[in-house]
Amino acid sequence: MGQDIDLFLWHRSEGGYQWQDGRVFSPDNQTGLSAAEREETRFLVANPMETPRHWRYRPLEKNPTLYREFANLEPTEEAYASFANQYGDLGIGVFIDASPTPDFEATFGAASDPFCRWRSAHAQIRAVVDVLNAIQAEDTTVLKQWFTVSKDGAKYHRKDPVTLEAFGWVTIAGELREYVWKWATKADSDAEGLLRVARGWAQQQINEAIGGEKHPGTNCSARVVFDQDREHMTLRIVPETLIGAMWFQCARVLALNPLFRACKHCGKWFELSPDTRRKQAIYCSARCKVAAYRAKKSASSVGAGTPQ
Repeated sequence: MGQDIDLFLWHRSEGGYQWQDGRVFSPDNQTGLSAAEREETRFLVANPMETPRHWRYRPLEKNPTLYREFANLEPTEEAYASFANQYGDLGIGVFIDASPTPDFEATFGAASDPFCRWRSAHAQIRAVVDVLNAIQAEDTTVLKQWFTVSKDGAKYHRKDPVTLEAFGWVTIAGELREYVWKWATKADSDAEGLLRVARGWAQQQINEAIGGEKHPGTNCSARVVFDQDREHMTLRIVPETLIGAMWFQCARVLALNPLFRACKHCGKWFELSPDTRRKQAIYCSARCKVAAYRAKKSASSVGAGTPQ
């Protein structure tokens, strides 16, 4: 991935994660808790290890479409735990007082992700990812299910089991986010106008997320860092949590419209380079290219059979 996001490091417990019963620890002393979070009883916790260890990695460098993988999950404890076992928790934990179980001792004050926050984070990003996918595919048939454009402005409306119910004005002529309305009405076609409305809606959702205005743990921050390759200080935008990193991936998709392809050898998705030559790449790395060549050569040798 690009150098704007390769600095983000995250962690995953080597022992994995599982859901455990518990309750919020001293909820009156934890700011910003919703009613649902105060009443939550299920929390994602790291499995106990004699010596706790965490694997640190760069999720955005290795998984350019991680935001899609997360959005496509089923909204269940099992699916969320499986995701965490592979990539780590989301970083949206609260302090909990966990009940002891046969496998766990009582945990007091441990920060763990509550199920209601997982489900909310999943629903929020799923709605945006679905719109981004439709924008990239220029699929106005899908967008018409969620956006209505009239002479007064444009509305968003959606209700389904995963993204829950959401509706409201995207733009109102002369009143609300007028620049989006003017941009949409200047389009050469109704289809392009609808795409611009959808982009305006996605822009607002993404900005609210990476600005940390509404959702726990989604914000990104500007930092002055030392670029070891160029040996000088540089300004970067760095996500603070895994869910924030996935929102930042959404921001890049909206702003840069990168193209992705599944590696022909390992199947992992990778981002195609803006370089025209690299747009023809079918392997995610030189290692996969060499491995594919060797596999093809080996298969050819077997297919040729032994001399008679």
